[in-house]
Amino acid sequence: MKPIKPLNYALALFFAIILAVPVFWVARGKIEPQRSYMEYRTLNVFPTLEVNNFKMSAKRLLQGKFIKSYDKLIEQFKEYTFQDAFQLAVMDQMPFRSAAVQLSKNVTRLTIRAAYFPTGDPIIPADNRISTYEILSEKALIPQPLSFSSKDREIINEKIANYESAVKLHQNQNFYGFYIDVIERSAVNPLRFLNYSADMNRGFKYFLKNKPDELIVESLLHDDLEDHTKYFYKTDHHWNVDGMLLGYEKIYQMLSQNYPDITPMLQHDTTYTFPDIEFHGSWARPVFYQIDPGDPFKVALLNLPPYKIYDIAGNEIDYNNKDEYLAGEYSRAPFIDHYIEYNGADVDFLEYVFENGTDRNLLIIGDSFTNAIDPLLAAHYHHTSAVAIRYWPDNYFSLTDFLSKYDVNDVLILGGPAALMYQYRWTILP
Repeated sequence: MKPIKPLNYALALFFAIILAVPVFWVARGKIEPQRSYMEYRTLNVFPTLEVNNFKMSAKRLLQGKFIKSYDKLIEQFKEYTFQDAFQLAVMDQMPFRSAAVQLSKNVTRLTIRAAYFPTGDPIIPADNRISTYEILSEKALIPQPLSFSSKDREIINEKIANYESAVKLHQNQNFYGFYIDVIERSAVNPLRFLNYSADMNRGFKYFLKNKPDELIVESLLHDDLEDHTKYFYKTDHHWNVDGMLLGYEKIYQMLSQNYPDITPMLQHDTTYTFPDIEFHGSWARPVFYQIDPGDPFKVALLNLPPYKIYDIAGNEIDYNNKDEYLAGEYSRAPFIDHYIEYNGADVDFLEYVFENGTDRNLLIIGDSFTNAIDPLLAAHYHHTSAVAIRYWPDNYFSLTDFLSKYDVNDVLILGGPAALMYQYRWTILP
């Protein structure tokens, strides 16, 4: 008898694995959509076949209506939505998918490190497909710099025109903007020399030069890369607690210009670092990189006046998971978005109501940077409305409509470049 060759064993194992996948799907049965914390999204599940279509197709076939039978049979597949959904589910529901993706990414990084080792380059790609880079000395991840183009200038001009109309129409309100210097548009991005049209805060400088005088603007800018790693997470695009608290001080001083009776600044020098959290955020998550060490997750411990939070329907809600975190109730899984889980996710509208003796009201329009700072600013007002325009219907927000329903003294646009001046879909209509 001829001995079985090793190649035959390998082929048998290969086909066994291939055949095991559909068997695994069938044996598991129907599953509900599950959240992948590694990718921070809901995994796709297999679409359901329309059984009634098959029944009606068979009925028409028996009636001799062959064309109508065929049309009904393929109705679910005409626009390829079923096929596309099935393909996505196949990729998301592969057994041991996360472990396989993690292994593949780790092998890719080893290959990249080996290729760049002879060059001594201090900044190397963190992945072979996504434009994320690793600063080796800082143990930090950064994106490549974004350009400043003529299209960007047009978008900024549109925003400026909207602000000009808003301040003219609503002269009873004070208008403020707070700009957060994100690394992809910053002048301190160490990769800026690779892009001859890199923004390097040229967009913000253009905005400052041309904005209406009535819009008072303050900013959190970086003097050097050390500022970025001090005030922002090394693996996430958000500001860390140190950056947020510095932003609070700057915004407080800005608001006090037209609010002489503003309540005293909150004591904000007490912080807590979770000892068992290594945060791997939005730069690390797409490339599955648990950079070592991850970011420490530190939060501010504040003594806020009594307050409540309401949603757009007027229901009192528990917006975030701060109490659960401080009680030790949080996931230790890799790539959890602790910034969002702790501070709360973006929603279209929140209303903070503080009982602090003031009758002044604030409107904050911004992005996810506001999630961490909203309660601190709201503590100086009676009613504070926090609006995320990207979750507003059609991404358009009418200031006139809003002010007809809510009494507002101060309007603050707060966040990164997209919130203040770039993203044309986040439009503040006068």
